Amino acid sequence: MAAPAKKVLVFFNRQTTFAQLATIKKEVAKDGIALDYDRLAFDASGHLTAISFRVEVGDMKGSATEDNVPEDFSFGFMRDFTPGASAVLQIGNFK
Repeated sequence: MAAPAKKVLVFFNRQTTFAQLATIKKEVAKDGIALDYDRLAFDASGHLTAISFRVEVGDMKGSATEDNVPEDFSFGFMRDFTPGASAVLQIGNFK
């Protein structure tokens, strides 16, 4: 496995599609991050309106749910692989 990125940031917004969610899951797995979607809802145009997901990285894990996915890039997760990082895993709302 390749060396993990120093920081992985993933945000879900109202423009996110199912295909993008599948790509995100595949891409973060390359950095040793297990991402599972528990619940997804989409509007008539195929854009994400609600999500419940779980993230697991080694012995760290967490989950978040958003019933009204925001338009901006303020909901998702971050994994910082930088040695000595103050916040190594953040999940949920970043506002």
